[in-house]
Amino acid sequence: MINNHELCRVKGLIRFFLIVLALVCIYQLSFTWVASNVESDAAAYAEQSVTADLTGEDRVEFISEKKREYLAKKANETVYNLGIAKYNYDEVKERALKLGLDLQGGMSVVLEVSKYDLVKSLSNNPKNPKLNEALEQARIESGKGNGDLIDLFVSIYEKANPGSQLVSLFSSRDNSEKLAATASNSDVKTFLKEEAEKGVNSTYTKLKERIDKFGVSQPYITLQESTGRIIVELPGVDNPKQVRKLLQSTANLQFWQTYTIQDLSANLTAANEALRSVMEENKDTFSDGSSIIDTTTVNTTAFTEDTATQTEVIAENSGDSNTLFGENTDTISDLDTTASQSGPLLNTVLLPPQSAGPVLGYVNVKDTAKLMEYLAMDVVVSTFPGDVRFMLSSGPIPTDKDLYELYAMKGKVDGNGPLLEGDVISNATQSFNPTNGSPEVSMTMKSDGAKAWRRITSENTGKFIAITLDNTVYSAPRVNEEIPNGRSVISGNFEVKDAQVLANILEVGKLPVPSRIVQEDIVGPSLGRQAISAGLISMIAGLVLVIFFMALYYSTAGLVSDIALFANIFFIFGILSSIGATLTLPGIAGLVLTMGMAVDANVIIYERIREELAKGKTMIKAIADGYSNSYSAIIDSQLTTLIIGIILSQFGVGPVKGFAVVLIIGILTSLFTSIFISRLILDNMVRKEKPIKYYTNFTKNAFKNVNFDFMGKRRIGYIFSLSITFIGLMFIFISGFDLGVDFKGGRTYTVKFDQPVDATEVRNHLFGTFDDKIQVKTFSGNDKLKITTSYKIEESFPETDSVVASTLYQNLTGFYSTDPSFSTWDAVYKESQMKVEPTIAQDIKKSAFIALGLALLAIFIYITIRFRRWQFALGGVMALLHDAVVVLSVFAIFKNIMPFTLEINEAFIAALLTVIGYSINDTVVVFDRIREYLRESKAGTIKEIFNLAINQTLSRTVITGGTTMLSILVLLLFGTENIQGFALAIFVGVAFGTYSSVFIASSLALELYGKKSHDKSADEVLRRK
Repeated sequence: MINNHELCRVKGLIRFFLIVLALVCIYQLSFTWVASNVESDAAAYAEQSVTADLTGEDRVEFISEKKREYLAKKANETVYNLGIAKYNYDEVKERALKLGLDLQGGMSVVLEVSKYDLVKSLSNNPKNPKLNEALEQARIESGKGNGDLIDLFVSIYEKANPGSQLVSLFSSRDNSEKLAATASNSDVKTFLKEEAEKGVNSTYTKLKERIDKFGVSQPYITLQESTGRIIVELPGVDNPKQVRKLLQSTANLQFWQTYTIQDLSANLTAANEALRSVMEENKDTFSDGSSIIDTTTVNTTAFTEDTATQTEVIAENSGDSNTLFGENTDTISDLDTTASQSGPLLNTVLLPPQSAGPVLGYVNVKDTAKLMEYLAMDVVVSTFPGDVRFMLSSGPIPTDKDLYELYAMKGKVDGNGPLLEGDVISNATQSFNPTNGSPEVSMTMKSDGAKAWRRITSENTGKFIAITLDNTVYSAPRVNEEIPNGRSVISGNFEVKDAQVLANILEVGKLPVPSRIVQEDIVGPSLGRQAISAGLISMIAGLVLVIFFMALYYSTAGLVSDIALFANIFFIFGILSSIGATLTLPGIAGLVLTMGMAVDANVIIYERIREELAKGKTMIKAIADGYSNSYSAIIDSQLTTLIIGIILSQFGVGPVKGFAVVLIIGILTSLFTSIFISRLILDNMVRKEKPIKYYTNFTKNAFKNVNFDFMGKRRIGYIFSLSITFIGLMFIFISGFDLGVDFKGGRTYTVKFDQPVDATEVRNHLFGTFDDKIQVKTFSGNDKLKITTSYKIEESFPETDSVVASTLYQNLTGFYSTDPSFSTWDAVYKESQMKVEPTIAQDIKKSAFIALGLALLAIFIYITIRFRRWQFALGGVMALLHDAVVVLSVFAIFKNIMPFTLEINEAFIAALLTVIGYSINDTVVVFDRIREYLRESKAGTIKEIFNLAINQTLSRTVITGGTTMLSILVLLLFGTENIQGFALAIFVGVAFGTYSSVFIASSLALELYGKKSHDKSADEVLRRK
């Protein structure tokens, strides 16, 4: 333990460390200031460039593009010159304080490698019906969160096929060294899991390469080894579709021969008639809008979320490339048109093409799922050649953003595969067409690929070859002549960024295993700006209140603690910037909480000094003894909160982890500033004989000579707590909680309108489409709604997200004074969206329970070791459970009453853990004084010693609780709706934590000593115990 003599000896070292830390923080934060200035200039440049005729999505995209253009120019220019070092914008931004997605907008996703596809790819017979049946059941059960897909697959297969050996499905010449022909089912399971782990690691590496080349500043990507999931955070991105493509595209580039509308016109007519017959036979099924087929049979490879524009491929040759890849000039009049045919397929779902060629027809984006459902039906499949494989275009046609093209791939002569695979590509770069300056992607093939490409183009002269990526068609031009050099260009109506993303994907190469997004969170920049504004107001207001309170209560000493508080906040920001941590909205809440708790150490010290002064000691002696007698209480109370912060940092993701990091740094810097900086200032004032006061005229006698019989009245506390708990539990069991989307799975949209809307009216309107799977609440004003739905959340098709968003848009258009287009609604009015699949939701709930259990266990062990009394540990943990139940009860009781959302989600669990940390902090201070009195064998019974300790620490309990609640109250009043529920949980928890440290924890600890011990002396009880 640090004593006064040792502290004096190390004052010089402390001053040196303080100066170095301050200089490092100033240096690190200077990059944030410079980056902010450059970005302000970029915003001003963009606003000056915009013209008055641009509105809606066009205006948003133009401003974003101009900002990117300005920052791209500054990327390699010196924007920060220190003399000894120069930094361009990219270097400055890399060192600047990182803001979370909730503060600046951006996109966060959790990717899961498809073990389903991995297992199929490892099989020597992927079409085996027993394999596919077990795999499909395993996929469904895994999707419900019932276990790992590989474990489920093996278990289901063994039950369905008793005695059958899995090795027969997986052994091959390629894996003979890893999987023996005599391998047991257990060995096969181990093999599959090892291959899955390799696939995850390889996919993670490839994705890192893609993201590094994506060009976004301060990206974050990490692999959760325990779950095999990949977490990606891309701040500031404003095109989620590009990101989805970047992350989910396997880069499976293929070259296919295509069927034409001339080839399949009669087949389409036959398919239409076959479908009509089936629908007439099943009128009742179709009349209610349901499907008559199992949607799991849909050919999901025909879907994509990519909305890149339609492209064409030309050869990059010395001559005129158009002579090699020609345009289709046939007219539709040459065909046996299907225009006279009427539904259910033709001219309803599938519209006729405008010319002859590989396009079979057009389909509206909202009908793509229905079209592929129809084409997957057995009666329809039987009307087409056996090697047909249907695919949609990668994006809409240039003249209509809602229409996609349908193509039919033709398998090569010796099988159903493509003419050429994309692994022949050696290089891909984004370039510009020398003729018209439009963006394009140049591809160079390896030597063997160039030879194959030369042969293929020679053999298919006059025919169409489709170039596909991940089973979507980028172009299908006609080959006019042989292409000899293996160089080709993908060009068309590209945006530069689209071309860059495509080149990036092709350059890095194919992912070993497909991955899909299972959790997604998109925050628009406008919400980010609101969050920053509200966060800063809350932080400044909280800081001002705490500063004034400390000065008014502790006079001169209060001003010293205010200086330490300023230093604390400065160090927190500096350290966050230095270690590359991310400041999130909950992180700002953590800062506000830290401000309230930071004065706790000073309050403990000052109350001790006041006690020492009351004993008649000199100022210098009172300061020395006050500090030395406070260390045990300060360290124990802060360490218990630190335990919570560490647990949160391990189990939290994104904003929650950001909160945990701020909490941990705040605890450590609070200890440093409260113990060392305030001590240096006070010692300096004493040395210079400057007057120091620890009270004002109003607070001189506050809490002096308090002698309340808390232990005698403990039964009143029991009755009050039991009543609150009973009422709360009754509400919990009867009405339940409002579970957040991250706890139950689903999608949440924050949608803005151009006029006030009624949430109930909107919900009633949406109910018909979304059934009972819709929840609509007013969000931060009467022109904004938070819409949550689990509609289609269990479907894992890539197009499902787009279908749900499109369905929502179509149902909301009537609530706008002027209906926006879908693209404008998506870019401007849909301010944020979040998706969590059921599997992730189950894992999040599981992690929450583990985190809470570990927190309680860790605190029980710590208190038992430090206080050597199991009674203290059990009493403390029971008080924590009491506080948790009260907070849960408040959320159950007031979920439909408060003007903001009270959801049980990840942020709530973080708040609950914080309450546990704060509450035990409060309790430990009381226990520390009891321990001190017991150690000193202070005269009196156990019950009297408990009462004396509580009364002596009452001032600290009330003042610390008051300052903390004051800080959180500001956050509750001025914070955004995203943080108000979080703030309420902490506010209620702090209030009841303060109460429970006296009436629950201490009372239960006394009860656990045994009723016969209450009136016995401490010496007698301790000897017996």
